[in-house]
Amino acid sequence: QDNNPDKPSFVLMDIEIRNGKAWILRNETETDIGVELMRAGVAPSQIVVGFLPPEVRADTGYATQ
Repeated sequence: QDNNPDKPSFVLMDIEIRNGKAWILRNETETDIGVELMRAGVAPSQIVVGFLPPEVRADTGYATQ
């Protein structure tokens, strides 16, 4: 592991498991992570697009919290 503080780094994707659900907190890729999670067997009710405001999440087809 390279811990050089002068080396630039950037997080492209951040997914956390919270209360048994996959929370997508960041996605800077062109890949629809929700779709990929469903292809891997995760139910839409177990996916939260956490980088969206709660009032917008209802329109995603995924869980809201």
